[in-house]
Amino acid sequence: MLVLGDALALTVFKKRNLSKEEYVFYHPGGDIGRNLLTVDAIMRKDRENPVTNEDTIVTDALKIMTSTKGKPGAVSIIDLNKTLAGFFTDGDLRRHLHKGTSFLKYSIKDVMTKKPKSIKTGCLASEAYKILRENKIDQLPVVDDNNTPIGIIDVQDLLDAGY
Repeated sequence: MLVLGDALALTVFKKRNLSKEEYVFYHPGGDIGRNLLTVDAIMRKDRENPVTNEDTIVTDALKIMTSTKGKPGAVSIIDLNKTLAGFFTDGDLRRHLHKGTSFLKYSIKDVMTKKPKSIKTGCLASEAYKILRENKIDQLPVVDDNNTPIGIIDVQDLLDAGY
């Protein structure tokens, strides 16, 4: 029955000359709509996208992570050019805590993951899911063409979207 619904929706999509974005908007629950969904539609952005600079102290970065709406469990780190320089996650925190707490006084650049996995705006959400799954990570920064972090995707966002 779902296949029939998808076929009918696709026929209407073609007859009305709808864009892929419009199709996803009007038919988000189907397989076709989900496969056309971009990271832009599900990423956390603006106040839900924690970003800080490389000189931020780890404790301050943790405050940013935990006070950000939606609490994504990660923070993107930018350099002086506002490009993605690193990423720090709750998993990084746990790994460092295993060694003690002295790192909490360091600059985030000393403990962040340098050259983190990321995904560009406009890419398919299925590609983000693949990156998360293959690398066994829970969060992924979304960057623009200048490598500036504009959003973050949490694995939970993809699960909520049907992945």
